[in-house]
Amino acid sequence: MATTKSVQRAKIEIRVFAKEDLEQVVRVDRKITGRDHSKYYERKLQHLRNKDQINTCQVAVLDGQIVGFLMGYVYYGEYGIPESTASIDTLGVAEAFRGQGIAQRLFEHFARNMKALGVEKIYTLVDWSQWDLLGTFQAWGFSPSSMLNLEKDLRPYMPDVNLEPFDQDQN
Repeated sequence: MATTKSVQRAKIEIRVFAKEDLEQVVRVDRKITGRDHSKYYERKLQHLRNKDQINTCQVAVLDGQIVGFLMGYVYYGEYGIPESTASIDTLGVAEAFRGQGIAQRLFEHFARNMKALGVEKIYTLVDWSQWDLLGTFQAWGFSPSSMLNLEKDLRPYMPDVNLEPFDQDQN
């Protein structure tokens, strides 16, 4: 006899992130993070409207409701990395649906699509204190990269900075 978890897992549809998904994705993300990231997801959709962009953002849907999502990018030799790579920048599963393999299904779908595009490696960044997320990525075969993530905190400089907005047309 199938369990509720396996029945629900079988009913999960993985598909590309679309404009009509925005409200539900923001709602799920807000419940996970406690913050409003609607501008981030709106920018994702704007980026995906560019016909030259490959939609690497996907949602997991159960009975018309979004229960998870994975957002990523494809890079073709950018940032000094010679091979085609991809990154996962956002992964979320609604709390009531965790432990049912939804994140894994999202990742497997993403990985298959990236491999079909000729991507050789997938990268992600995980906060060192998020042990559960680190464990998830480790279970999926991720390991520490030879690339080193560097950061520069600009907050101490922000009050003193008086820059004009960046204009791409200026030399």
